[in-house]
Amino acid sequence: MMGIFAKCLPALPNLQKITLWNVGLMDGTFSSFMNVLQHCPSVKVISLEGNPLPDQSYHKLISDDLGLVHISLRNNQINDEGARLISQALQSLKITNKHLATLVLSYNHITDLGAGYIAQQAEAPEVSNPLLEQAEFRDGKVFLPGNKVLINLNLSRNRVTEEGLRSFLAAMETQVRETKVTSGARTHTGLLRLSLGKNKFPAECSTFVQIQEIMVSRDPIYKSPRSSVDEQVM
Repeated sequence: MMGIFAKCLPALPNLQKITLWNVGLMDGTFSSFMNVLQHCPSVKVISLEGNPLPDQSYHKLISDDLGLVHISLRNNQINDEGARLISQALQSLKITNKHLATLVLSYNHITDLGAGYIAQQAEAPEVSNPLLEQAEFRDGKVFLPGNKVLINLNLSRNRVTEEGLRSFLAAMETQVRETKVTSGARTHTGLLRLSLGKNKFPAECSTFVQIQEIMVSRDPIYKSPRSSVDEQVM
C-alpha cells in the first residue's frame, strides 16, 4: 500500500486531505507513510483513526516541516505515554508556526497523567507548557507563554477525572490573562475551543463548569440559546 502511496500521492499537487480509517496501520507502515507525507506539501488535513500503534508515534505528525492544519487521531488507544510525546511535539513547534489549529484526541485512553502532560507539563531544567509561550516573571512567579497556534483541542471520551481538569483550568486561566496583557497587539489567541466531555467526571463537576464558562467567552462562533431564539424571531 505504501509503495502505491509513494508513487501516487506526491503526484497530486492539489491533494489537501488524507484519511486512513481502520486500515491496520503498524509502526513500520506509519514510518513509510511519514516519508511519503514529506513529499506532499499541499496536504493540510490528516485523519488517522482506528489505527493503534504500539510505539505511540503519532506525535511525528506534529511538526513545523509538515504544515498540517488539522490532525484527527480518534480511537487509536493513545495512552499517557502517547500524550507525553504529543505534548513534547507541541512544545517543539516554533512560535512562528502558523499552521496547526486543530488536534482531535477523542476516544482514546488518556488519563489524568496524560492530560497533565498536554495541559501543563513542567519539568526541570526546562519548565514549559504546551498550551501556554519564553518565561516571564510577574508577581514573583514564572509564567510560560507557549504554543498559542492551536485553537481547537478535543479530548472528549478519554479517562480524565476532575484532577486532570484542574490542569486545563489553570492553563486556560493563564491564557486568558495572557490575552488581556497582549490585547491590541497582533498575536496568537491560544485555545478557543476545548472539548472535554464524556470523561470520568460528572457533567455538573464545578471545575468542568468553570472551564466551559471560560471557553464560551472565547469561542468566536458560539451562540447562546437566547441569541438563537432572537435571530429566529427576526
